[in-house]
Amino acid sequence: MAASGILTSWNELPDLASKLDTPVSSSNIAIKNGALTGGTKYKLQISAQTPGGTTGSTEYTFETNSPPSGGTCSVDIPSGEALRTKFIFSCSGWTDPEGELMYEFKYKMRSGTHVLLYYGQQSSFTGKLPSGEGKENTLTIDVRVSDALHAANYTTIKVQVSTSDSV
Repeated sequence: MAASGILTSWNELPDLASKLDTPVSSSNIAIKNGALTGGTKYKLQISAQTPGGTTGSTEYTFETNSPPSGGTCSVDIPSGEALRTKFIFSCSGWTDPEGELMYEFKYKMRSGTHVLLYYGQQSSFTGKLPSGEGKENTLTIDVRVSDALHAANYTTIKVQVSTSDSV
């Protein structure tokens, strides 16, 4: 990109058909979720020809939204006792041009069900947890930080949560 902000070169997107939810020949186009890179400018050029030989073309330039970046998430203490210890989870340093961010903290149960611990605009929360899994009593907390346009970045926090009789 030139210093003036004008794009000076383009690259062809390889294997366009694999990035679409619709056939390339469709009168409408739907791009698969996650097929394009966030924070990137794209130009879509479309050309058509009628059976009589008349041609036409158009182009559309757009920029994809990039997810929040630059932050970290952590827990105040690395271990505690199930349903007794209050863990403080916090995220800091996340930025995004769209402004306000949303934070989601959850964990996955042995059955595969996800349990939501917190979802909202606060970058930290305090909560008690069930016991972890395995010899180390590990519980993995999945964190999602998203912007107003729903672009998201993901991280995990591992804590050791033992049952009351093993502490």
